[in-house]
Amino acid sequence: ETNRNEVNELISDFKASEKKNTGNLAMVMLRSLRLASQSSSPELPDMVVLYEDMRQFLSRSLKDKFESLKDHVEGTESFDEGVRVLKEVEADFKKGLASHISSPELIEEIRNQRRLWSESQSKVHRLFLQKTITEDLVKEWKSRLERSDPERIIGRIFPWGQSSFHSLRRTATSRVEEIIGSAENAMSCGEYTSLHEFIDLLRMMERHLDCYIPRARKGAQALEDAACSAFRNICTETKESMLYESRRGEFRDSYTSYRQIVTAMPFVAKSFENQREFGAINQLVHETLKRDINKLNEWKETFDFHALKKQIDHLRTFGSFVADYVTLLYGHVRNSDLENDEWLSKTFQLCQKHFYHGRNYAQINLFALLDAPPSATKQEINKAFRAKSKLTHPDRAKAHKARRQGDKGAMFRLINDTKDALMPGAPERRVDESAFSTFIRDIPVEVRKLTKTFLEEQRYDEVAKLLFHIKELRLVEKFVLPHLQSSETVAEVFDFVKDHVEQVKSRVHSAWVDRRYQDLNLCLADLKLMEQSFISYPKVFSIDWKGVIYESIEQEIVSLGQKARTCLHSKSHAETHMDDFRRCFIDMGKVLIELAQFKEFTRARMNEVLEECLCHEWGHEYLFKFGQGLQRADSDSSEEENLVSQMVLSEFKHFQEVLTMVWNEETAQKPVEDSVNAIRGSGVVVDSILLLKSYQLYEGEYQSLLGQFLHPEGKIEELVKRVRDLGTRIRPGTCDANWSGSTRRELPVLVAGIFAVFTF
Repeated sequence: ETNRNEVNELISDFKASEKKNTGNLAMVMLRSLRLASQSSSPELPDMVVLYEDMRQFLSRSLKDKFESLKDHVEGTESFDEGVRVLKEVEADFKKGLASHISSPELIEEIRNQRRLWSESQSKVHRLFLQKTITEDLVKEWKSRLERSDPERIIGRIFPWGQSSFHSLRRTATSRVEEIIGSAENAMSCGEYTSLHEFIDLLRMMERHLDCYIPRARKGAQALEDAACSAFRNICTETKESMLYESRRGEFRDSYTSYRQIVTAMPFVAKSFENQREFGAINQLVHETLKRDINKLNEWKETFDFHALKKQIDHLRTFGSFVADYVTLLYGHVRNSDLENDEWLSKTFQLCQKHFYHGRNYAQINLFALLDAPPSATKQEINKAFRAKSKLTHPDRAKAHKARRQGDKGAMFRLINDTKDALMPGAPERRVDESAFSTFIRDIPVEVRKLTKTFLEEQRYDEVAKLLFHIKELRLVEKFVLPHLQSSETVAEVFDFVKDHVEQVKSRVHSAWVDRRYQDLNLCLADLKLMEQSFISYPKVFSIDWKGVIYESIEQEIVSLGQKARTCLHSKSHAETHMDDFRRCFIDMGKVLIELAQFKEFTRARMNEVLEECLCHEWGHEYLFKFGQGLQRADSDSSEEENLVSQMVLSEFKHFQEVLTMVWNEETAQKPVEDSVNAIRGSGVVVDSILLLKSYQLYEGEYQSLLGQFLHPEGKIEELVKRVRDLGTRIRPGTCDANWSGSTRRELPVLVAGIFAVFTF
């Protein structure tokens, strides 16, 4: 809510200020200005200009300070101060300052300069180590202190020796403090090898001078505790650089620090807590690498070759680093007294499987001795040997291993022998990374195989996805030598699909010629599915595939309908040619039932024939007889035709009365006379003759009512009224009542009327 003038005054005050405590204020101000500059509020019109002005000012100021610092550091070689200042700047970058600097080149220059100064700082420390205390000097100190110790007899005899004793102890204590200070600087710069040597030196002084200079023991313990704490912090940074995608770019630096501290000071990974952190980092590296490798199959199976290219690029960078330096840590662990870690072993095996080209894993222990990656060239091995020999040469009094009694020269000879063993098998120049070359070469073969499988299994959506992505195969063709011929693979895939389409079309034609409607329906459905997936690819699927075959099938249906109509010229002609009429209907019924795509068309043609039949006076009677014929199973007809007959009856309302009569035909499996004579009553005399006459009366009345009312002009209301009047006249009675003769005659008529109503 600060107005514009107040903002300008605040910025001016900040620019004029040189106080260190303005850093947080600057970060808050910059974040606020950036948010304000992104606002569309009319109350903040100048925030974009103000924010840009601040960015430019900040970049210029940082550039000036950086150049001034460079002049000072390079002029005085005070790399400690330079590294410290640039580390503070990089810490501010991580807190968000980098996003407000207008020059990304300046940020990168500062980071590169910090790395260069760190290397120079390391060289200065090594030079300083060459001039530090030797064990012989410490022994001399101890001898002098013992001779002048006031607590000893000689000191009591010559009390003036106390001054010499205290002076010498102060000198030795001062040198211990110098060592502790150098060790602390080495830790702050990440020089863990130097730090370990300082700690060893303090422990050596502790062995000889602890009774005189306890500061050496306390300092060594404090440094070891600080190293363990630094190890845990590095583990945290390494985990975050792998877990958060935005920080993945920091992984190389953080893991390098992690490897260096474990290699230089194995004791940091021996406590329970740190050992657990050590295992967690190794597990995370393994699972991340394995997950990234598995993604290759995921992208290949979905034919996303663009994502596949990015993943291979990523793996050839990230995976190569892991294959060089995680396996190098594995070798260091095997050479040290640390317990072997299962996740390091698994990562080593994973690298052996996928990143074997140009790497000598068989001699990983020797590479670890030189601290050179398994992909090192002859030149890199020589460079690593020179660096290592400086630390292990016998002439170097403070060499980490050689200074111990009986071990002088042994480590140097081991390093020299290691170099001689590695040189013959090392390449002259670094081999280009070619991980997953076999995987890439197999892609065309697998694509062809998958195409055929998808086509056979009618997974046309997958085929369409492949056709959409297949041209992107060119993105990965140059990842291997010789290059993939992606254009040939693309052409083959399209040919596979086109040939499959043509084969199905051929089966459609064959099934239609042989009137194999079920096969024809399956093939047409198959083509329909392909049309939905391949409509965008006219080279493999023509959109006019329906033309000829659909026209032939529809023409056949129309022809059958016309032939059926020719049977309906007259009643006598229709009755004479009822078999022909039935054959036409059965043939159309097969199409109706088995060719789902032509069901509505066929049904419409069959319905037209039935409606034309009803246009004749005799039409209802004819269709009734025709329906009864369909209902009865014909011994001369096939099972398929009888099934078609039943389906036709159920499909059209014109045969409703036939379906209503079905129960009669299903239950009347023997003559009516036999059924009547078989009726027996318990304590009741059955008049079979009267019952048979009643049935005959019912049958005649029912047929008469159908003839009167079952036609387009028939009115159901009249039939219902007649039945209602008859029922009212009879009135309900009990079975025990003695029915009159007229009632007995009217009951069959009433039943016939009721069934006629249901039939209507």
